[in-house]
Amino acid sequence: MAAPSEEAPSWQDRVLPDRPAVDEPTPAVLTTAGLVSEVFADPSLEEVWAQYHYTDDGGRVVLNLVAGWEDIVGDEVRELIATAPAPVEVREVEHSFHELMQPALDIMFAGGDVDLAGAALTSGSIDPELNALVIGMTEVSEASVTAAVETFGPDVYVRQEGQAQLLSD
Repeated sequence: MAAPSEEAPSWQDRVLPDRPAVDEPTPAVLTTAGLVSEVFADPSLEEVWAQYHYTDDGGRVVLNLVAGWEDIVGDEVRELIATAPAPVEVREVEHSFHELMQPALDIMFAGGDVDLAGAALTSGSIDPELNALVIGMTEVSEASVTAAVETFGPDVYVRQEGQAQLLSD
């Protein structure tokens, strides 16, 4: 994974397109994803767990883990890589899933009232490729994106969405 840029993205660069369509994962990939979920079922592992996702071609599982994962689940992940029916790639990322998602969860569970320059918050998810929080908003403008960065921190991106959606990804 490339090192993060020293320069913050422009507000336009923080606006993501609609969720891309991806190929349906193979049965081997779905089985492998289930094995990944078993390895990380223990809530105490949230400090190293970032997320897993499928490659665009649906042929392998990418496992995002934060630094220090080898000391905590290294043996389990090495066994998974050696025995899983589909290829598993480990990417070391900067933030855990919990760390990225917490600001959105705090707001959503407190009633969802947040001032985003006239835009309403509609969803929150993690983009595993960016290792960043992605929030859905009813309106996307320079002011609303700036408000989102001020509210959620520098690791946030946005998508325009028409209505509220459940947390996903």
